[in-house]
Amino acid sequence: MEQWKAKYDYGESVNPTDLHPEERSDDMSLRLNPMWYPLKKFPRKLLLERLNARWIFTVADNGDIYIGVDRVSGTIEQDEFERLLGGMREKDPTLTAARLRDSLDRQGHPTVAARFESDGKTKIGSARIAGHLEWNEESGRFEVTDASGRYMSPDARPISSATHDDTNPRHLNNVARRMSSQLGVEIHAVRF
Repeated sequence: MEQWKAKYDYGESVNPTDLHPEERSDDMSLRLNPMWYPLKKFPRKLLLERLNARWIFTVADNGDIYIGVDRVSGTIEQDEFERLLGGMREKDPTLTAARLRDSLDRQGHPTVAARFESDGKTKIGSARIAGHLEWNEESGRFEVTDASGRYMSPDARPISSATHDDTNPRHLNNVARRMSSQLGVEIHAVRF
């Protein structure tokens, strides 16, 4: 997608306001979300079978949409978690379930906005829009929001900037429309 079209469809691209310590790996590089997918490869089945999941998304400079998960431990089944813990203990026998949960959870939008260096290392990426995708039990539908403090807050997008038109609902509607089309599921845009 052309840069001008991506900007028109999804808004201005900004860097996150900060990076949380748990979003860094031991070598201080950005951790990639453990369930990171480009939208075009995100399994529809995963969305439909994990209604308890709180998915997070970002739209890259070029207009590509990436999806990850906010809390991995709340998304996978207990038996899946136990298998993962068992496999991880082969490398680190001292690993506890609590420590594994801590390492899997608190995955914020920067872990989905990650970009890759030529050597494969991750770096912090900017986003045109970021938010959540989740099932709303009350309304009985999937909803996408622009709720991301680090990419969508006034700190990330100063109101005084003449180049920012981030209150435009078209941006979020475009995300919902593209997700709906790609996943074959109706997704509604809900402003945060």
